[in-house]
Amino acid sequence: MAGKQLCHCSGALTAREGFPGLEDTGASYYSIHPLFPVSDKYAAWRELSGAFFCLEGEGPHLPWWQETLTALGAQVRLVPSAEKAAYHAACAVASNLVCALVQESVTLLSRCGFSQREALDALTPLMKANLDHLCQVGPQEALTGPVERGDHTTVAKHLACLPAGPGRQLYRVASQILVDLAREKHPDVDYQPVTDILKEGSNP
Repeated sequence: MAGKQLCHCSGALTAREGFPGLEDTGASYYSIHPLFPVSDKYAAWRELSGAFFCLEGEGPHLPWWQETLTALGAQVRLVPSAEKAAYHAACAVASNLVCALVQESVTLLSRCGFSQREALDALTPLMKANLDHLCQVGPQEALTGPVERGDHTTVAKHLACLPAGPGRQLYRVASQILVDLAREKHPDVDYQPVTDILKEGSNP
């Protein structure tokens, strides 16, 4: 194994975790993870141009992998092995957890008479416009809506229409993070009424 390079594409595992027991073989081992939703293993590669790749591992070839991927048009970042879990959690929040948020929106719109397809069609322009703006200026500047306005009455109405359970908890927790963003954006606004409404156990 001396002189060999072993690579895996897991975002969650470090190179050492992916290849346990290889420390004394003389091989180098790396993880090469694309920040891209690979939903179809036969077609997703066509959309990888310009994707962001994160590298991690142990061995002398990291600069070579970085240069090679960059030459192919990718953006590349080295990730410390000790922070691989935090890196993958960030990816999951920005990608997988969005599915939970959209599903909650679809569920609420179904109460208004929308089919799933109709709900997705209605939400698509909103989500795309918001995502474009968010990616351009960041979460704080892109923030709009009742939390940003300090509109605790509307936040209370939202909570009241959500049944007790994961959906309401999701709204509470995500909105608490939005309050922090809003306070940084508008330090002169009193967000305590919103914070009080969002506390677990408060009415509704």
